[in-house]
Amino acid sequence: MRNFIELVVKRPVAVFMCMIAVLILGFVSLSKLAVDFLPDMELPYITVRTEYENAGPEEVEKSVTRVIENAVATVSGINTITSTSEEGMSSVFIEFNWGTDLAVATADIREAIDTAKNSLPDDAESPTVFKFSTDMTPIMEIAFFGTDNLGALYTLIDNQVLNKIEQASGVARAEIRGGLKTEMKVDLVLNRLHAYGIDINSIVSLLSSENQNLSGGETYEGVYKYTLRTMGEFTTVADIENTVVVLKTNDTPIKLKDIGRVYQGYSDDSEIVKINGMPAISVSVNKESGGNSVNVSKAVKKQLSNLSLPEGVEYEILFNSADNVNESIKGVMDTAWQGGLFAVIILMLYLWNIKTVSIIAISIPMSIIITFTLMYFLGITLNIISLSGLVLGIGMMVDNSIVVLENIFYYRNNGYGKYSSAINGTSTVALAISASTLTTIAVFLPFLFVEGQTG
Repeated sequence: MRNFIELVVKRPVAVFMCMIAVLILGFVSLSKLAVDFLPDMELPYITVRTEYENAGPEEVEKSVTRVIENAVATVSGINTITSTSEEGMSSVFIEFNWGTDLAVATADIREAIDTAKNSLPDDAESPTVFKFSTDMTPIMEIAFFGTDNLGALYTLIDNQVLNKIEQASGVARAEIRGGLKTEMKVDLVLNRLHAYGIDINSIVSLLSSENQNLSGGETYEGVYKYTLRTMGEFTTVADIENTVVVLKTNDTPIKLKDIGRVYQGYSDDSEIVKINGMPAISVSVNKESGGNSVNVSKAVKKQLSNLSLPEGVEYEILFNSADNVNESIKGVMDTAWQGGLFAVIILMLYLWNIKTVSIIAISIPMSIIITFTLMYFLGITLNIISLSGLVLGIGMMVDNSIVVLENIFYYRNNGYGKYSSAINGTSTVALAISASTLTTIAVFLPFLFVEGQTG
């Protein structure tokens, strides 16, 4: 330890250059650190959802939920399994033990479900596995309003606004809530179906197969080869109405318009969103995994400012988690610099030596900047938890600095030179302050063994 201290004291230029390099690396790391409200936590929860349309809760429970539960129960590391069965939907919630690798657990769940698919009803959809993460929570909610024509507003946002938001740096996806989504509807007359002997499921299958553009093979013209394509997608209401459903006696075609009505309507799955009593549509924005919430928010705001909306249509940001992040981090940062400032003022009152106090004043930001470098390479985000740890470290560092400086003063007052005072004063208390720091670490060490979200 003494040899290292002598090397540092007798090589001031080399130490200064190292400090400059560390400062540059720290500032670069700080600019690249992800900023978030809380650490990126992977909660050990997996949900398996299965749609079973036109089935009651009891039928869903018996035919789907129990089958899924029995299948996933064989996966290791599960803590609890709970489920809900409602009309047309089965949801199985699986909680794993903390520390379980969710990537492996998700793969095991999918394998278990694959083995049980043959036991599910034919009408049931394929089970979907959801892995919960803090990145699934939207960071922004934007409302668009200014017109009573929600169908036109939905089309505007879906075609022009949504892709602009998704192009913003760091945005994973953007989803629309509310409004009226335009879709084609077909109302069939039951008596006519019975009269022609037509099954409604055959009409559904027919419309699905007819509404496609398919490859039509290839053709040659001299040395050139052309790919043919048959255009079968519906483009107008008349195309759907004139679809031949079935051929009856004497090859008489029965068209869709003969047994029902085709018209343009709106989806039944719309949510109602209002801003100050006005009908509106909201867009929720999710950031990419590990992204910087503050930077993503700035990028989205920039895209919104460049939008060319029709006259009367406006937008308003209802929720922005970056604001909470900025306020929380600003509060912690204010506490940090105020604490450091008060420490320097108290030292000045006791020591009354600007040069000595300035050493501590410089060591505080230096240590924090070094910590930013370590945080970047360890993948730790800048959040209220990590910043609170920095504030705690400031107090510990000031304590150690005072002890070392006071001991150097002691040697200086006893006639030692500045180099020998720095070497002897630091080496004498090096073991003591190391033990003090290790004691503080030992106090917080048990937190490493705390499980769950608290840990």
